[in-house]
Amino acid sequence: MATKKPAAKGTAAKKKTGTQQKSTASSRAAQFDKKEYTSEQLAARRQKVAIALMAVSVFLLCVAFIEGESLWLALHNGMFGLFGTSTYIWPIMLIYISIMFAMDKPLGSMTSNLIGVSAFVLLICSAIHLFSNAGDYLSAETIGTQIKTAWNDADLFPNSGAVGALIGGCLAKLAGKTGAAIVNVILLVVLAMFLTGTTLARIGKLISVPAKRVSEITDEKFEQGVARAKEREERRAEKREQEYINNKVKQKVSPKKESSINDRPFFVPSMPTDTAEDDGVIIVAYIMNDYTIISYAFMENAINKCVAEERFTDDFNCISKEGDIYHSARIDDMDALNEAAGLSRIQIVSADGAASYIRQSLNALDEEGFKHFIEY
Repeated sequence: MATKKPAAKGTAAKKKTGTQQKSTASSRAAQFDKKEYTSEQLAARRQKVAIALMAVSVFLLCVAFIEGESLWLALHNGMFGLFGTSTYIWPIMLIYISIMFAMDKPLGSMTSNLIGVSAFVLLICSAIHLFSNAGDYLSAETIGTQIKTAWNDADLFPNSGAVGALIGGCLAKLAGKTGAAIVNVILLVVLAMFLTGTTLARIGKLISVPAKRVSEITDEKFEQGVARAKEREERRAEKREQEYINNKVKQKVSPKKESSINDRPFFVPSMPTDTAEDDGVIIVAYIMNDYTIISYAFMENAINKCVAEERFTDDFNCISKEGDIYHSARIDDMDALNEAAGLSRIQIVSADGAASYIRQSLNALDEEGFKHFIEY
């Protein structure tokens, strides 16, 4: 037993030494790993990845645009048979990833970026297949037939390729053409956001900027429209005033007739007839009967009150009473006054007419339209 104890100690010593060696080796490995993933090391690795991806992108670009011969031709036809029109998209997407790595702005690892690019291109193939074929074809034909047709039609544009027929055909079988297209587009948008690093907040900001600009332009156009309408109204008023001033009296006042009292809702006084004939002009202002009925009785909901107080006749001609400030007149009332006074009408000028009821619509008319309203 005494002879075995030293052996045990030696064995323990060896185990301890082996453990220390393993610990030292693990420590060195950890130090090596830490050194390997420093920022400078990562930047150097990204540059290498960018160079490799750029080389692959250029190669795929040449394969896509140059038919070539032999193996090159077989590769060209194979890519178009598999991916169709999306063959042109592969090198573009890889160039984008290589630029992001070269600028040291990658969104995730190389593996995740390549997977995202691959899924994006495959979904584009699927979208081409869904949107370029009728719903009856997608539902009636088998997946195998769709794949075969897409492979044989590789030289057509647009073409989804066999991969697009496989993915798009399966989606169409599961959800129909419309549902498959909606799912496809949503997945494309989500992948595009992941690959570009676009966030919902950024999209909202991008949308808000043009929306704000459109709102500003709309307000500006509205203000300009209001200003133009105001200027147009002022020009029209000046023009009407000038035309009235320049309108010379072409008819002489007719001989005065004997006065008479007409059966009117107001008193028509006797007019003197012994004055000498003269070329004078009398300007008389009337408040029109229809305007009073419409604007007060109906628009201010006073019709029942007016009927109860017998404020107008059965044919809605206003009746003047003691204490009234104004009296409303019709054209025939005006004619009766002219006849009683022995006067001849030169011109009826309507300052507003029906304009008060349709003012907003009149402001929207152009010059020609407003001219027709004046004629009316």
